[in-house]
Amino acid sequence: MTPCIRLLIVAGLTVAPTAAARADGLDKVLTNNARGVLAQLTAKGYANVGVLAFEVQTGGPDGPVTTSLGRMNESMATRLENALILANDEAKPIGIVRGAGRYAASRDKAATYQSKEGRAALFADGYPLAWGKTTVKPSAFLVGRVRLDREWKTATVTLRLFDERDPAAWRDLAMTGADTPVTRQTLADMGQSFAVPQLVRKRGGEKELADPFKDEEADRAAMPIVTRVTRPGEGRVPEIVPPVRAEAPVKGWGGVEELLTFRAFYDGTEVRRDVDNNYPTPKAGQKVHFTAKSTERLGLVLLVNGINTADFDKSSREVGGYVKWVLEPNQEYLIRGYYTDDKVFPFETAERKAAEEVLAELAPRPRFGQIELHVYKEVDSGTVMARNGGLREAVGTAETLAELKKDIQAHILAASRPVKKSLIIPGAGESFTGKKTDFDGTLAAKVVMTYSGPAGSSK
Repeated sequence: MTPCIRLLIVAGLTVAPTAAARADGLDKVLTNNARGVLAQLTAKGYANVGVLAFEVQTGGPDGPVTTSLGRMNESMATRLENALILANDEAKPIGIVRGAGRYAASRDKAATYQSKEGRAALFADGYPLAWGKTTVKPSAFLVGRVRLDREWKTATVTLRLFDERDPAAWRDLAMTGADTPVTRQTLADMGQSFAVPQLVRKRGGEKELADPFKDEEADRAAMPIVTRVTRPGEGRVPEIVPPVRAEAPVKGWGGVEELLTFRAFYDGTEVRRDVDNNYPTPKAGQKVHFTAKSTERLGLVLLVNGINTADFDKSSREVGGYVKWVLEPNQEYLIRGYYTDDKVFPFETAERKAAEEVLAELAPRPRFGQIELHVYKEVDSGTVMARNGGLREAVGTAETLAELKKDIQAHILAASRPVKKSLIIPGAGESFTGKKTDFDGTLAAKVVMTYSGPAGSSK
């Protein structure tokens, strides 16, 4: 066992999720193809199916493929589950397993679909159906792939399956309209740093946008930030082919540092990050805090270990659905931990032993060691922002398929509403009495940092 320092919260807390989201075109691809996929499954005589973690491929059809890239792999599986549930025939439904990959990994950490033996083993046990309290044995498992072209402008979704009759064989599923533009949300889901230069700063020779605050134009202008950011807790760094564009991908913070000064402190002493946005590893028992200072009124979603610091939200949602910190210009704010409505849970460091083994392929990836900044530029009050709801959250089970459909539809409707709960950071103190304010903004940049080197799985 190799010791690895993790920045942890010792005390736990569960809070109700905030319902708001902005979806990208990947949801639309899945929704538009759901009925056709179900028809193909019915034609093959499958009674029950499970969806496993998607693959992500960068660099076009010859680029590397990974099952551990940010939230994308697990998120896409959940989104396909929800799309299939909504399109299902209530009179003659195909059973949809909820969280097949997570369930398989809970039984066997080595569960995999990469080998024919691994695929065969996935059919050995029963899985929980998404509705009712039934356990079923899947007839087939679906695996999807999101492929980015060489320029990182277009994402293409493909689906294939293997079944219990012949687990060694892969079968492609027909898809229509499977191409969609790469958006800022797509990049955020991949754990990829990026900046929209026209929102972050003006630079000589930069192409002007008719309206940089329009989602479609900002998405097209988003530039990936290329660094060698490590991904602690995953045992390896997934290989990514940087985009090939006429404009070279930006480095560092892509101009974000001109809007936002973000500093980290261990035991009151400032620590510096390197050129690839990696902080040194803190020692066990050290106190950690951050400060943030902006040149204008900004919204900031700050995730530490994948958890939102503004409200202790541990759920995986679209970035636009998180509660934001609101930074007033030229004021330095202190972020000491995870905040709730009336309390602060300070950051603490503790030593966790990490086994030198590859994490479960089919389980959600922990995000220990990551600090994620999502910077929002304020828009004029009353500006209509595109918020289309999302399929990414696994809505709890219901007694019937009809009830589950209603629950998912209600969740999507709620997720289409803008986030109104934003907060002003209060400063030091165990109690939290910061005032709430409204903030409407558009995502201008994401910066991913780490504070410890890669290691094996956490236990």
